[in-house]
Amino acid sequence: MNKKVGAYLGTEIEETWWKRYRKDGFFARGNGEYWFEDDGLFFRRYLTRKPMLIPYSSIQAVRLGKWHAGQWRMGKPILKIVWIKEDHRLSSGFVVSRSLQETIILKNEIERRVKSKNPNIQTNRFTSNRKDAESAKQTNKDTNIVRRKVQR
Repeated sequence: MNKKVGAYLGTEIEETWWKRYRKDGFFARGNGEYWFEDDGLFFRRYLTRKPMLIPYSSIQAVRLGKWHAGQWRMGKPILKIVWIKEDHRLSSGFVVSRSLQETIILKNEIERRVKSKNPNIQTNRFTSNRKDAESAKQTNKDTNIVRRKVQR
């Protein structure tokens, strides 16, 4: 169990930023640590005891973006996990790295784990659409612009 530092930005209902899922500790945002186990992705916010769990069996898609649940993180790439719980289509957002490349690696790892747990899953559920790719490219450009301004 290799824990890594990240930030939880919230969980949207039906991928609508103003509808926030509030049950089971998913309402409060914050920094914390995430890790993988056999049953899913865990995230525990600092100063809490019980981690949040997103089971691999309920994950529908993994996407990238620039903002989530009304939060924008200075151009850092945001990992969005779309999943089903209690007949709700939820989208949970995480910042796992400042680097787009590291975020893409984590996205691919989640997709690999989901497919290994459910071999019958349709592979097109994980193909990023054009909007996700463009958003990721823009995030990388924005990050580089901010870095150049800070270095001056």
